Amino acid sequence: MFDVMLMTHFLKKWLIFLDVPYIFLYFILFTACVDQPANLTDANDQFPDLYTEDNDGVIDLYLTKDQGHFDLTMIDNEIMSEDQHINFPSDLQISDQDQIINDLFIDPEFDMQIQSPRFQIARAEYLSAITQSDLDQDGLDDGWERIIDDLNHFDPLQRDSDADGVIDGLDDDDGDGLNNQQESYLSTLALDLRPVIENTPPHPLAKDLILEVDMMMGKNLSTIAYDFLLDIYQSHPFDQIDGVRLHFYEDEILIPVLFTGSFEQRNQILRDHPPLQFPVEFPINQLIHVLIGTKRLDDDGRAGEVVSDANDIEGSGLMIYYDLLNEIHPRCGIDTPPPVPFILFDEAIAGTFGHELGHILQLGHDTDINGINPWNLMSVTQGCASSRQRFHGEGNLDPRLGSIETEGKSRFSQVAFELIRFDLILSVNTAVIMNQGLGIEH
Repeated sequence: MFDVMLMTHFLKKWLIFLDVPYIFLYFILFTACVDQPANLTDANDQFPDLYTEDNDGVIDLYLTKDQGHFDLTMIDNEIMSEDQHINFPSDLQISDQDQIINDLFIDPEFDMQIQSPRFQIARAEYLSAITQSDLDQDGLDDGWERIIDDLNHFDPLQRDSDADGVIDGLDDDDGDGLNNQQESYLSTLALDLRPVIENTPPHPLAKDLILEVDMMMGKNLSTIAYDFLLDIYQSHPFDQIDGVRLHFYEDEILIPVLFTGSFEQRNQILRDHPPLQFPVEFPINQLIHVLIGTKRLDDDGRAGEVVSDANDIEGSGLMIYYDLLNEIHPRCGIDTPPPVPFILFDEAIAGTFGHELGHILQLGHDTDINGINPWNLMSVTQGCASSRQRFHGEGNLDPRLGSIETEGKSRFSQVAFELIRFDLILSVNTAVIMNQGLGIEH
């Protein structure tokens, strides 16, 4: 069996360089031929076949067992000078999978250290080629862990990389409420299951929120409105504070209804439309429930609100009143010189959505506790002057306060952004707004 493996069908070359002058010391050439790639399996199939070939034929990987040695050769069909070859210790057994992977990809203890960029890329391919790719049994694909490139939290050979008593898959290293297994799943979803719009996929070291968006017929948000929302939460100038990535999953189209003053009506419509069009593996328990609806007949100034039901998470969520916003925007601008920009419908619906999502994350309104700040997204508008301040930053040049007039976009104040709670998200893990429904005042 091993005699056949020795007869590989490719040219083996290795180059060893040891000292500062970068002088090539040795060049060893030997050849053999075989029709099929080596199959690295023992009698018990403890070690899988580790032969991979990418689609364009540029990078091929072969791992073979040769008289007690494990050899990995990377062949570049276009640039043959980048071939590299490693010999493992002769006493290494075929069942020592963890040691093989550790030596090769994490802390090689060989005379030749591999620095080839192509080899670095091939590492992820190698790990994903392993039949059972979760070698440390932490619930995360080893190739995905390598791509994250943070061994302190995602070591493919350590079940609990940061030694905090929680296996890596169940850890929530960025503190956003999604564990690493959920973030891995979301970041590798097929295209037809991806959010309607997003800047970047979820990442285990960046805060992410996932939202289920139900819409009444004809009330869908435009790409422009979604872009405004993404920008509100992800872009800000505060040092040492990470932005928040939003991921919108449009779910159901509902028959339009008008809302009365009944809380039960609003609770019930949320309760009647749980996540529907999602795979079984999808973390639906982490979805923030959003409904884009018509308007409230009892309150002609209500553009959006958070609906909570202290006894039922399923009856809680965020509601945007599309028709009301559409009826009153554009507004608060001036055409005559000097012109003042109007607040357009898309930015109004995004700003309202962002404000109400702040409540979902337990933020209260901006109050006089620190002095009224009209440029903070969490402020309450009281007419056109304060609306232009909140939406366009009129009169403000300090980004720590929120919207600035040189940018003209809705923004949180730094004080508000730092108070966001990812452990008490309404409609996800609570049905109650803290502080007797007022949220965190600031």
